[in-house]
Amino acid sequence: IYAIGVGSLQVDWKELNNLGSKKDGERHAFILKDVQALSQVFEHMLDISQLTDPICGVGNMSANASAQERTPWHVTIKPKSQETCRGALISDQWVLTAAHCLSNAEDRTLWRVSVGDPNFQGSKEFQIEKAEISPGFNVFSKKNQGIPEFYGDDIALLKLTQKVKMSTHARPICLPCTVGANLALRRLPGSTCRDHEKELLNQVSIPAHFVALNGDKLNINLKTGSEWTNCVKVVSKDKTTFPNLTDVREVVTDQFLCSGTQGDDSPCKGESGGAVFLERRLRFFQVGLVSWGLYNPCGSSSKNSRKPAPHGKVPRDFHINLFRLQPWLRQHLEGILNFVPL
Repeated sequence: IYAIGVGSLQVDWKELNNLGSKKDGERHAFILKDVQALSQVFEHMLDISQLTDPICGVGNMSANASAQERTPWHVTIKPKSQETCRGALISDQWVLTAAHCLSNAEDRTLWRVSVGDPNFQGSKEFQIEKAEISPGFNVFSKKNQGIPEFYGDDIALLKLTQKVKMSTHARPICLPCTVGANLALRRLPGSTCRDHEKELLNQVSIPAHFVALNGDKLNINLKTGSEWTNCVKVVSKDKTTFPNLTDVREVVTDQFLCSGTQGDDSPCKGESGGAVFLERRLRFFQVGLVSWGLYNPCGSSSKNSRKPAPHGKVPRDFHINLFRLQPWLRQHLEGILNFVPL
């Protein structure tokens, strides 16, 4: 129990202190100058640095938090002599990312996964013990149909050689359809994966986020239903990328979430594999992962200098929908994460 006195009234400290709980090393009574000071108290009350268990989806949203503390699940995947990719911690030893980040990997013993804030002492690089790549992923599988690249089943899991020590800079995101996500959503036991999808993807345009190369949290709107159809149909107009495309669903299947309409940020190369996530009940849930797009706003630069699409080029971005790859996720993560019924 916390006891808080606010304003210029004469507050009896002894009485206030008696109302609050008594625990060693913790403070439960406060006298504040004004209501604005309440935010400082809440930061003290909700100090996530004390969380040592891998509780999912907890980010520090205080004004003084670093970019990594705001999205502590975010990791950088460093292949040998290739562009970096991004990924998300989904447990204390597993990272979720895009399959195309690993498709050309010859020797994964040379790869590293950077966890935590590089500007903070607790940052650490991990080796990869094993990689699980969806067997359905083959970027050239539709080349004979005139589709130069196809990103269906663009999903992979990496097991790190060691467990990650939980901190304000390193913590897993909540994966939908798991017991951890069910608790974070405050749903009753017995809730299903379908219930999670209805709650998290419950509008035709859903505000969501991804993490930029510089660690900033950028904004997108995920399209579903009729808005999804409108979002993806511009792909057939991109004759530079798909000169012979007759059916947009040959490229953009229902495995993909769509973003990139007016006002959205667009991911750059190097941000592939990162989490597409949204906030509910002060917790964060990964509903997708960055896969591919029609326009790279960073061009040849890797400095996160995003530029708007030139005239005639319509940006669209596509993200693997984790609700559509549940069987594969359950096959490889059962026993690592506890899943709710489909």
